[in-house]
Amino acid sequence: MYRKLSIRKNSGIAIQAVARKLAVIFYTMLKNKTAYQNSTAEEYEKKDQARRQKRLEKEAKKLGFSLQKINIY
Repeated sequence: MYRKLSIRKNSGIAIQAVARKLAVIFYTMLKNKTAYQNSTAEEYEKKDQARRQKRLEKEAKKLGFSLQKINIY
C-alpha cells in the first residue's frame, strides 16, 4: 500500500495513510477481540485488480459502453 501511494502522492501522505490503516486494524481487533488475519501481497493485488475492473465496468456503463472479455491465448 505504501509503495503505490508514495508513487501517486508524496511519501508523507503515504506514511499517514498506512499508519491510519494500521490503527484502524488494531482498534477493530481490540473492539471485536479477534486475531489478526494476515493477507499476502498477492491477495492484495487480486483484490485491487478486481476493484479496478469493477470501477472500469461501472464507468464504461455510465458512458454507454459495454466491456467484453477477449481470449487472447
